[in-house]
Amino acid sequence: MARPADCSPRSRCQTYRRCSDLDRQERDPDMSVQPRHSLLRTRTMCAAFLMFAATALIPQVAAAGNTTICHIPPGNEANAHLITVSENAVPAHLSHGDFVAISCACTATEGASCGANQAPCCAGLKCVADVTGAFSCVAGTSSNTLPQGSACTASSQCDPLYPCNFYGPGDGVCGG
Repeated sequence: MARPADCSPRSRCQTYRRCSDLDRQERDPDMSVQPRHSLLRTRTMCAAFLMFAATALIPQVAAAGNTTICHIPPGNEANAHLITVSENAVPAHLSHGDFVAISCACTATEGASCGANQAPCCAGLKCVADVTGAFSCVAGTSSNTLPQGSACTASSQCDPLYPCNFYGPGDGVCGG
């Protein structure tokens, strides 16, 4: 903006007021309308882009740090259900019997891996260690009976002192 020739402190009062407004604009430019001060606008746009990009990534980062576990509430095994927890919370859940899984179903396959932090064996199977120390589900038999309180599907799976008591078809408990 060109400065009028009559702008000086010795000019008349009206001219001086107009000239002092020009001085103030030169000292404190309005950066939203001054094209030569586009740096502020560029910085604002960059900051807005970076905030948007960071916000867009939050769900992906949060999802990467979560684990699905079968949560078995202590004292209420019948209420086992899936929950998603932070990876930091997994050790605490594993310490009281929960296990990492996509389902809370028991392992119905004989020979499937079982034991600490894994799905339990289904009725008629028990978790037994082999000579290497690895645990797997093994069918209960008359020579390898299920312990008292175990779920059973036939009387031959339980110790004769603790026969299988049936509560429904295929739903029994040794000594129950």
